[in-house]
Amino acid sequence: MANIPTVSWDETKPAGTRDANLGDDDIREYKTQVREILAQDHKVASSGQDTDWGFHQKVSLLVQASLAALANAFRLFSKDVSSKAELHGVDEDGNEVQITSGGKILGDNVRLSNNTNLTAKDAAGTSTVDLIKANTDDVPEIPDGAVMASSGAPTDDAGIANKAYVDAKANKGANTDITSLGGLTTALSTAQGGTGRITAMSASGGYSGSTAGQSIAHGLGRQPVFVSILNVDNAEAESMWFTGLTAIKYNGNSDIAGSVDATNIVFTGGNVAGNYDGRTYLFFCW
Repeated sequence: MANIPTVSWDETKPAGTRDANLGDDDIREYKTQVREILAQDHKVASSGQDTDWGFHQKVSLLVQASLAALANAFRLFSKDVSSKAELHGVDEDGNEVQITSGGKILGDNVRLSNNTNLTAKDAAGTSTVDLIKANTDDVPEIPDGAVMASSGAPTDDAGIANKAYVDAKANKGANTDITSLGGLTTALSTAQGGTGRITAMSASGGYSGSTAGQSIAHGLGRQPVFVSILNVDNAEAESMWFTGLTAIKYNGNSDIAGSVDATNIVFTGGNVAGNYDGRTYLFFCW
């Protein structure tokens, strides 16, 4: 880049001893120097005139250190970031803002007004497309018609699911696309098509006729309960409805007394005089 001005600036010229007939040379030299300096960023020619003379054709901001705040002013300046000149500004409160970064507008310092969309140019270049905004409830909002980049399933627990992914899942109401269920911690009730039990044995248990106060959690969430009784010792079985306070009859004898509620069958003892006292019974409840 050539030196500007072409003739070195010298504020000692013209000297007081310089011949008067050389003054015109110094005046022309001065005018040329001013024009060359102004022409770095402004429109100015060596002769003539125009309505746009003196206006900026460009603004060249040389790299410098941070600027101090100036009352009632916003000051623009250029500052090195990673050895590259980037546009900065400082407001009257001393807040320094980096405006450019790596050949792009730096978006870190952009703040839109509430309920105002961030926009992009449309494909035709004739209008804009709304991208996202913070609505009046201060919640991020994307416009209707926004789509995901693909129809793939979200890969993160907090990811947004696209329509194709959601449509592939079981729908509310009647559907035929559920083939199995696993990991249930709450049993499906009979009204929901289940048994009210988490495992096959959750509504069964054993009872020794000589021990009172034992309890079996039938897990059905209701009563009455249909009970199948198996005498393990004799391999004999009998079934009956068990509701409220009931004496379970086994072969016509009051072998086991107990009660039932929506959760448990509680056995209060056996018939000590009976033939089945002290034997082991298994109960299976439905």
